Amino acid sequence: TLDPAGRNKTTQGCKELRQDEFLKPVPIVQSLDKATAQMGTSETVDGVECDAVIITRQPNRTERWYIASTDRFPRRIVTVMPGGNGEIILDLSGVIIESSDTPSLTPAMMRLSLPAGFAEDRRTAPPPAPRSTNMANPAANPNPNSQPGHSTPKPTPPAPPKPPEPIVAPDFDLVVGRGIEGVATGTHVKLADLKGSVVVLDFFGTWTLAAPKWHAEFKSLATENTTKGVKFLTLNVREKSGDAAIAYMEREKVGAPLLMNADAVAKAYGVRVYPATVVIGKDGKIVELIQGSRSGGESKEKVQKAIEKALGEGEAAKPAEESAPTDKPADPK
Repeated sequence: TLDPAGRNKTTQGCKELRQDEFLKPVPIVQSLDKATAQMGTSETVDGVECDAVIITRQPNRTERWYIASTDRFPRRIVTVMPGGNGEIILDLSGVIIESSDTPSLTPAMMRLSLPAGFAEDRRTAPPPAPRSTNMANPAANPNPNSQPGHSTPKPTPPAPPKPPEPIVAPDFDLVVGRGIEGVATGTHVKLADLKGSVVVLDFFGTWTLAAPKWHAEFKSLATENTTKGVKFLTLNVREKSGDAAIAYMEREKVGAPLLMNADAVAKAYGVRVYPATVVIGKDGKIVELIQGSRSGGESKEKVQKAIEKALGEGEAAKPAEESAPTDKPADPK
């Protein structure tokens, strides 16, 4: 990959998988340089719950880092290729974090076996040049001149990163295309009016193949949580005809108000895959954004956990009649 004449798509792909970030004294700094980062949807990778960090660099460079919530070490790195040319995915499985001074991984374990018919020509690498000890991570660059039996002080481990601040849910004011009891068709619903309640937003379009199966689970979630004061709203996006969305809601018997023309709202929330579900806490901050819908109840389970987190432990159930959004007139502004 260092030879300019050999820099083709294949070698570049291998370079991406090598992830030089792991070999630097302070990893991930280069990826964050002149880039923006935001939290994505958490996922389970290799049986470990991971927080997703989406890193965007110009021009058209996006990476998704899935960081284990236990040891804060990456388990998956997804590099989105420019121009829609696919993704390069690096999965790290069976990760073991060692704290011992004597690692269990030995040089002998790293040696490749010699194929039949080949001779070995092994050469010793030159010793590394001395480096300054005034570095961000001296443990990654031990002093090559140190003598056996003379241990160097262990560096103080860095403080764990602070968890990201919750994002305030963008406000919206949308017209109800199909109302339910307590929310009349043609009225406006504002998110600001619902502050103090847990709110679940469902972004969908009738063109979404997964919508019917998801809404069967969505109805179940609403039935189980409406009595706790949770408010459920469906927001229609990218629809050619509003009548089609209304007919769909009637046919699928989705028991939540249908809010029309929510394309700009979906963009404000960073929705990329439909149907998508957003759980908003009583303080108006986003608790969870679930992109897409997965079968087998996985998405439903994620939404339910987010609702329970937003409600808090020991949350008392509220009467069902308090669960519907307040029918308020449009703001004169």
